[in-house]
Amino acid sequence: GGGPQSDLPPELGAVLPGSVKRIEPYGVFVAMDGFRKFGLVHSSQVCNYLSFTKEDTDEMKKAELAGVVSIGERVFVKVVEIIEDDGSGRGPKIH
Repeated sequence: GGGPQSDLPPELGAVLPGSVKRIEPYGVFVAMDGFRKFGLVHSSQVCNYLSFTKEDTDEMKKAELAGVVSIGERVFVKVVEIIEDDGSGRGPKIH
């Protein structure tokens, strides 16, 4: 793991506390305590009872997700995937 505000990615499998920072149609971005990078919790992994269809609009998806979590809410996330930097300079993607 990292220290205070580490640029290193967290360990795969780690369960970390964090705060919800942004809600998008495809998932929720969480600022993990002690790390600069945000993690993405895919919409299919936010809770067991949400499911979206292709007919659902982005606004509908965001509203459904916002019914489960809210901006600033404290949550725990599990790191299930780390995708290395794709050359964009943004660093690894954390899921």
